[in-house]
Amino acid sequence: AERSFNSLEIYDAQEVIQISYKDAKDLIKAELSETPGGEALAFLSGESSASWVIETVTAGSYRINLEYMSLTSKIGDFEIKVKVNDQVQYPSLDGVRLQRRYKDAGPIVVDSRGNDIRPARQEEIVWIKSDLKDAKGIYNEPLEVKLEKGASKIEIEAIRGEFALKNIKLYI
Repeated sequence: AERSFNSLEIYDAQEVIQISYKDAKDLIKAELSETPGGEALAFLSGESSASWVIETVTAGSYRINLEYMSLTSKIGDFEIKVKVNDQVQYPSLDGVRLQRRYKDAGPIVVDSRGNDIRPARQEEIVWIKSDLKDAKGIYNEPLEVKLEKGASKIEIEAIRGEFALKNIKLYI
């Protein structure tokens, strides 16, 4: 069956698990909060974390898609760690970068010699839906976690940056 998650299209997904920010447990320096985009789970500093207990019907390798938004205007990407059952399954899940979205702060202007001058960049505060990718760019495909059939604990820990998390989708 075809499923669509805005910019992410999944064809013939065997299983899709949707996780709401509202179901988060074991919050450390994270809290349910009003954000510019509505209520979400706010990761307020480095070393903040939250976890969710999920049930899987199918054992396998699941890709992770996050819906998140910036809460600060600092430069640089957010960095997170993803744990499954209290373990980082492989090094690429320790230091995953969540990119910010930028736009031009004004129009392109032309100087006295006819050269285009690029405008300054400004962060665009919007909800971003994105699969987790390898921060070093070694792997082109989205990162995956291995889940067994039954209950599993998923934990997201913020290493750097302040951001809000709305939804998590795991899919095969």
